[in-house]
Amino acid sequence: MMKRILIPLDGSTLAEAALPFGASIARATGATIEVVHIIEAPALIDLPTSQLIPDPTRVHAYLHDTAERVIPGVAVESWVRAGDAVDELISHAAEQPESMIVMATRGRGGLGRLVLGSVADKVVRLSTTPVGLVRPVEGEAVGAADIRSIAVALDGSETAEQGLAIAVDFAKTAGAALHLIEVVEPVWASPYIAASPDMLAVNVNQLTELQMLAEDDARTYLGATAERLRAETPGMSVDWAMRVGRAAEEIDRVAVEANADLIVVTSHGRSGIRRFVLGSVTTGLTQIASRPLIIVPATTAQDADE
Repeated sequence: MMKRILIPLDGSTLAEAALPFGASIARATGATIEVVHIIEAPALIDLPTSQLIPDPTRVHAYLHDTAERVIPGVAVESWVRAGDAVDELISHAAEQPESMIVMATRGRGGLGRLVLGSVADKVVRLSTTPVGLVRPVEGEAVGAADIRSIAVALDGSETAEQGLAIAVDFAKTAGAALHLIEVVEPVWASPYIAASPDMLAVNVNQLTELQMLAEDDARTYLGATAERLRAETPGMSVDWAMRVGRAAEEIDRVAVEANADLIVVTSHGRSGIRRFVLGSVTTGLTQIASRPLIIVPATTAQDADE
């Protein structure tokens, strides 16, 4: 279970969008919130360093004042370092047992030079701890809310279930419902069909049979997983949905239909006929998701059953 939530701020109001989501997770898990700012080295400008790098005392004050304004009454700690934004954030998170990073997918860098858009992309790729992402909407303020519904993207692999484990922990402590989602891409859209000369000879009936088998496998897996979770945690609400189409779009659509408060996805997963490659799906979700994301880094980039 999460014990510490690290929320980087860069002086922009867009970056502050991560605070309510972080507070929601803290409320559900009992974790401590730590607001952070990394002071990056200034560009080569002919000015004294003291005029280019913010005073750490002022930065700590900014972090606490911002947290009190956006999530009033929520206790926070602050952490300020100088260095590369991505390196410092990732290494600091790795040093904190059972921590996660929660950040906005874009910011403006008004305080120092931490520009959250590019930083978020790199953090998702390199972090060894879960990363929560919020897509801020300029001019739209969102308060902390209880987490009551969690959507989880799966693909039938053990790797993808690493995200499920975290979602289950959240659901247990928050009393939230789980919505399991698996998307089967159309077989005829598979790169294996498009790129392999051998597959071009497969007739329509065979493709249709492959598609039906993939969909049946997904339904069987989702049903069995939901049944197992209900048995392990009596009283937990677990439902599931199998969809055919573009994975990121369908995951987001199901999450909206289920009124989910967040989407959990593992950063890597299965490949093959019954597949969505979770790495690329994660990238797609960061661009289109209507709900905050929690991206769980896989401990192995390739599933054993591939």
